[in-house]
Amino acid sequence: MKKIASFLLLLLLFVTGCIDSDEEIAVNRDGSGVYSVKMDMSGMMDMLKELQGMAEKEADSSGAKPGAMLPDKPVDTTIRFSDMPASAEGVSEADKALLREGTLHMVMNMQEGQFKMDMRLPFKRPEDLVAIQGLMQRNGGIMGNMMKGLGPDAPTQEGMPDYNSIFDFTFKDGLLERKVNPERLKAFQENFQSDQMKEASAMFGESSIKTAIRLPRKIKKVEGPGAKPGTDNQTVLISSTLGQVLENPNALTFRVEY
Repeated sequence: MKKIASFLLLLLLFVTGCIDSDEEIAVNRDGSGVYSVKMDMSGMMDMLKELQGMAEKEADSSGAKPGAMLPDKPVDTTIRFSDMPASAEGVSEADKALLREGTLHMVMNMQEGQFKMDMRLPFKRPEDLVAIQGLMQRNGGIMGNMMKGLGPDAPTQEGMPDYNSIFDFTFKDGLLERKVNPERLKAFQENFQSDQMKEASAMFGESSIKTAIRLPRKIKKVEGPGAKPGTDNQTVLISSTLGQVLENPNALTFRVEY
């Protein structure tokens, strides 16, 4: 039971494994901008309720206290990253400075079947966005630490592999690129067993994963299996599904010159 719950929470808490994930990178002329991710995971509420019920039955039979996967009351909260506890694990002072202006808005309502997150992270320089992408790869990273703000019973995912970690991200004036790192992909595949991959594909294969890149200048060149320029020639759209990504991680890769 614990293995199943941890696996599902992995899918919930990491961008590339969430149901209906919309990522946006908006770049200004001076290299600043905003990185944002909107996630709608409402489709998983029934499954999570069922898992919570199974956990409670298991706890009753063993006499243990069940851990809370879902809050009893509706949650509609905005967590400011500037309020991150000083004791937050895995987040250095430099990381906190980088995230200071960021926010995470969460809505979770069991009765109405809602579970949505909206994360917004402004950045001042290209290297700041690269660093933010690095934080997203670290053991639950930003999201894992922010979940702790919901209370002691908030879900965690210690030791679980992070799908974001298989990518290398490059951003400099005139270029944005996301590509697969072969060594990290191999390590991920060794940790995340093939039967789990098949289970994820069967349950969430049709979940959409979208990225929009909004640029300050006209596009010169776009590469990537799912990458297409927008009608304004300053926007790049990358679209895939979780099933496609699990089958071929390159489905999320792109190279944009502008």
